Amino acid sequence: RPLYWSMAPTDKPIAMRAVVISGGTRVGSLYRLLHSLALMVSEGDRIDVDVWLDVPPGLVPAEVLEHRHRVKDEVEELGKNGTYRHGLIRAHVWDQHAGLQGQWYDAWDASIPGGLKEDTPEIGLILEDDLELSPFAWRWLKAAHLAYESDDRVAGFTLQRVELCAAR
Repeated sequence: RPLYWSMAPTDKPIAMRAVVISGGTRVGSLYRLLHSLALMVSEGDRIDVDVWLDVPPGLVPAEVLEHRHRVKDEVEELGKNGTYRHGLIRAHVWDQHAGLQGQWYDAWDASIPGGLKEDTPEIGLILEDDLELSPFAWRWLKAAHLAYESDDRVAGFTLQRVELCAAR
């Protein structure tokens, strides 16, 4: 199989669910990420978004919980006011502190009605709140999925450069 594929749009509809995990404190970067998702070229495919807002460990002060719920309401307003048009956009506030690792483990399953199953048809994309996507991210992911969906050696794809070194 070639190591490249066509980036041309395809007619095969696929659904994606973007799962955004957030500590709930970097609201500006969260909104930047959601704006980039709204601008993404969807090619008519459904792209649902679930945003998960974490809470601090221990007893959560009422003002922190109120802030997380205000952010939740503002995120969901993006779908209601037509800013996000590719599918549903939902936001959730964790009942207790999940932490970054806990969110990576649990948010994808918690986002799927009824939980993940062997035949879940959606492509999942887990994003942290400090990212920004190219308008063509979905086109790349969809093409990669279509090219390698039946290859048992492939478990997933990334939008990160191979040579990225955070220490630079």
